[in-house]
Amino acid sequence: MTRKSFIESVGATCNNWQSSWSFINEKERFIIFGAWEHHRVGNKTLIFSKDWEYAKESKRKKPGFK
Repeated sequence: MTRKSFIESVGATCNNWQSSWSFINEKERFIIFGAWEHHRVGNKTLIFSKDWEYAKESKRKKPGFK
């Protein structure tokens, strides 16, 4: 099952399937957050960091951060 088909199977969606990491089911009022495996420690996963606001190489602000 693809990420998109899973998200849609639980009634959620997003604005941009290429770069979104959060998905909303407005009817049932819940949010699904995507996460990378390498940000997991035990049973906790980092889903947001201010460190992601700027690209490390160019120091440019990432347009999708907001």
